[in-house]
Amino acid sequence: MTGDQLPRERLLLKGPSALSDGELLAVLLRTGDGSRDVVGLSSYILSSFGGLRGLSKSSVQELMSLKGLGVAKSTAILAAIELGRRISLLALNESGDRTKISVALDEIRLFISEEDREFIIALFLDEKEGIIAREKLSYGGPDGASLDLRYLLKKAVRLDSKGLVLVHNHPNGTLDSSYEDKVLTKIVKEKTDALGLDFLGHYIVSRQGIAAVSL
Repeated sequence: MTGDQLPRERLLLKGPSALSDGELLAVLLRTGDGSRDVVGLSSYILSSFGGLRGLSKSSVQELMSLKGLGVAKSTAILAAIELGRRISLLALNESGDRTKISVALDEIRLFISEEDREFIIALFLDEKEGIIAREKLSYGGPDGASLDLRYLLKKAVRLDSKGLVLVHNHPNGTLDSSYEDKVLTKIVKEKTDALGLDFLGHYIVSRQGIAAVSL
């Protein structure tokens, strides 16, 4: 039995949960690159990206820059990653109402917690705290993103929103509230109070989970 066949054989005998990350990737890639069997190629790919987390954020250009990865293998990897995200999203949608804040926070975390730059997202709410709209307001670098507060408030008024939630990610993975997070939260609370809007929280999402900004 060749090295290319071993991961498939193990999957058939023991099921996918018995395989390592490298073996699962090997099943997806099917063959090696001439100088390495598929297990060796898979190990090289994972090592190049620092594991599955890094691989999940890779682009087609980054994948194709690796020796042994052409269009077919690179696009197969990206397609599998996207399918995984969509399956996770389906599970979230089936677990609860997407108009609920808690479900929306889980969904947002799924999509932006691994980003290398910071995003700020607003959830606009009706009188029953159901989400009537969500919008990505800004993005920045690893050090933060700026918020156009005037645009945020005008949007809330235009939607006849009764409440508001802010969400942003921390690319460094921490859930600790920074000084800037606290200042922004206080300012938004003051402005929304003046407009009669319920400000229901400012949340941080990262690979560690979800946390409200603490004042």
